Amino acid sequence: MFAENEEIAQAATEAKQPPPAEPKAKPKRKPLPDHLDRIEQVLSIGEDCPECGGDLSKLGEDITEELEYIPGRFVVNKIIRPCMSCRRCEAISQAPMPSRPIERGRPGPGLLAHVLVSKYGDHLPLYRQSQIYAREGVDPLAGR
Repeated sequence: MFAENEEIAQAATEAKQPPPAEPKAKPKRKPLPDHLDRIEQVLSIGEDCPECGGDLSKLGEDITEELEYIPGRFVVNKIIRPCMSCRRCEAISQAPMPSRPIERGRPGPGLLAHVLVSKYGDHLPLYRQSQIYAREGVDPLAGR
């Protein structure tokens, strides 16, 4: 009889506990096409530590790619920000990301301007622009 009560109590406590949370899968974006020209821009903080003036050593780097439109062609701006650590004070430093029209988005300001002028100035619907970009080998929904 006591064993039955223990089983009931154990089943009740298990029912109250939420199921173990599964880690959320990070959504993956499609990579930008390889056939597009890449323009690399390296943002560095310099050779000396901004806090103590000591020598910096490279830990790694963050690479951000954004799709840009230069009249007549698409290019990819590749922004490289090296992560540096100081050997003296062990501080980690990295150059800030430049401002962008859409935070964490892939389109650059030139591409956004081109889309808006094509839509409102040239009266070109978005589905036609999407077809034009697909002919160029650019997936218009790659940034989603």
